[in-house]
Amino acid sequence: MSAQPTETPRLDQAVQEIYADGQAALAAFGETTRALRGLLAAEAALAGSAVVHGGAAALVGLVLLSLSLQLLLAMLAFGLHAAGLSWPWTLGLLLLLTLVALAALGVYARRCLQQARFEGWRRQWRALWRESP
Repeated sequence: MSAQPTETPRLDQAVQEIYADGQAALAAFGETTRALRGLLAAEAALAGSAVVHGGAAALVGLVLLSLSLQLLLAMLAFGLHAAGLSWPWTLGLLLLLTLVALAALGVYARRCLQQARFEGWRRQWRALWRESP
């Protein structure tokens, strides 16, 4: 068997092929980047729209909750007055009940917001810097 010599490509042809492949890869990367940028813009617009609609729905819900609470307090006031309490005592009792509920919700809200202070992260960060040489 005689080995036939294989033709080796010239160096300048190999460099040109590598350069052409690099340009094709760079063009594909650019197209992918543009597509991802467009997708991100569409997602951001959708998220912004969702936040606006969700905020509007939450606002309407708060208004309805406030109205229902007022109606509930009015019914309770009429019930207490019908049970024999005078109007000043009835209104004072309902005001006290409302203030107690407001204080309890304020304490709850403060505790919830304290979790957003990243205390655990801050503690770990301080410990990391104390242990550094």
